[in-house]
Amino acid sequence: MCLTVEHLSVSIHGNPILRDVSLCFPEGKRISILGPNGAGKSTLLRSLIGIQPLAAGRVLLKGKDIKALSRRELARHIAILPQGAEAPQDTTVEQLVGFGRFPYHSLFGQRDAKKDREVVEWALEIAHVDSLRKREVHSLSGGERQRAFLAMVLAQQPKILLLDEPTTYLDIAHQLEVMNIITEVNQKYGITVIMVLHDMNHALQFSNEVVIVKDHGIFASGTPEDIMTGETIAEVFGVQVDTFVNRNGQIVLSPVRLVGKQERLREGDF
Repeated sequence: MCLTVEHLSVSIHGNPILRDVSLCFPEGKRISILGPNGAGKSTLLRSLIGIQPLAAGRVLLKGKDIKALSRRELARHIAILPQGAEAPQDTTVEQLVGFGRFPYHSLFGQRDAKKDREVVEWALEIAHVDSLRKREVHSLSGGERQRAFLAMVLAQQPKILLLDEPTTYLDIAHQLEVMNIITEVNQKYGITVIMVLHDMNHALQFSNEVVIVKDHGIFASGTPEDIMTGETIAEVFGVQVDTFVNRNGQIVLSPVRLVGKQERLREGDF
């Protein structure tokens, strides 16, 4: 289930966001997309599922242009959890997760109710929200709400899961819980995960591959260890980092100071 981007360009209101981007997202991996604010990370993610109009290029799923697939057919392969997802008022967690079954319901209302129930139960359990099933979504904490929406997209049974900053606004415990769930669905069920992240250490700890977006294009891609060097972080983000190894033998980055243009801006040297 390889997802490929060929010479993709995107402009919004006449402003170029991405230019001539070509990538192949390997099957069964966890891939993180990193980059400065405004680099086009979320735009790239939306392009992968066809909700972002393209100025040029194409997105291929198993060699087939996604434009040739119906919305329902595409939704059986790829699911996206955007930032700030909202649920209708009075929706319970169980109802929300049930919405994820829409690709498998015909226009005439035909559905496999038994299969739907089984998948909803699986999604509730894997996202750790089975005990919250009768709660209304609006009553949940930030971490609970994010897991409920994660359960909803998992109920689509996608082969590829797109996540736009899945840990934003969550405390450290809920961040770790969400990232552990993402790792489990990848490792246990083989779902390819492509996620936009801001936290460099999450990318190092939870990714197999990293794509760095800068200046409307791909600055670098590869394994986290190879790509996320001090030199790259300084050039892309304008931050100098120290490197440590944690008790699990994983590399940890600690920002220590601004460098280059970022440092001049801080000092008021325009």
